[in-house]
Amino acid sequence: MLSVTRELANPVEINAHAFMTLSKLAFSSVERLATLNLNATRAALEGGSAAFGSLLRGKDAKKERELLKATPETASSNAAAYLRGVQEIAADT
Repeated sequence: MLSVTRELANPVEINAHAFMTLSKLAFSSVERLATLNLNATRAALEGGSAAFGSLLRGKDAKKERELLKATPETASSNAAAYLRGVQEIAADT
């Protein structure tokens, strides 16, 4: 039988530690990205349902036009915030 010497055990231990560190980092990043995706989806659904409810209740055509005009601005600002979050996660990784 081969006896495991310290010369062989050290590199194995170092590689195992490096693998565990990278695994933790990867899982942490995936978890943060999943949370970001859930929050972005939740915000989009809540904003969309609120806007749709306002359109259904609205009786003033001017307010409806203003609401429809503001929707793309809100969507683009939400998309920009989402991309900033993704860039932050990528930078931390």
